[in-house]
Amino acid sequence: MLALLDGTQQLTASAIAGLLWPLIQAVLYRVEWTPLRSRLVAIGAAAVLSVVIWWAGAYPATWEMLTAQAAVALGCIQTSFTLLKQWGVLDWLGAVTPGGESREAYQARHRADNTGTAGE
Repeated sequence: MLALLDGTQQLTASAIAGLLWPLIQAVLYRVEWTPLRSRLVAIGAAAVLSVVIWWAGAYPATWEMLTAQAAVALGCIQTSFTLLKQWGVLDWLGAVTPGGESREAYQARHRADNTGTAGE
C-alpha cells in the first residue's frame, strides 16, 4: 500500500520532482519546440506533479496546498533547468537522445572555442 505523505514530505517530493523534471523534459524535447512550448510543458508538468503528490498524501484538496506544491515544483524546475543548461548537461542530453541536437553539431562546452569571437 502507498505510504501517505505529510505536508513536509509532500513539499520535499515536489522539490525532488522539480529538480528531476528538466532532465525528463530534455529527453522528451523536440527541435521544433518553441521556447513558449517548452515553458508550457514545464508548467503542465508542475501542475500534474502537484496533483499526483497531493493525491499520494491524501490531503483535502485545498487551493493553498496545491498552489504551494505547484510553486515549489515550478521553482525547482526553473532553477535546475537554468543550472543544467549553463553546465551543458541539457545540450548533451539533446545530442545523445533522438529528436534533439545532432551529434555532429554538438560541441561540449569545455571544448568550445572561448576566445571571445562568438558570432564571427
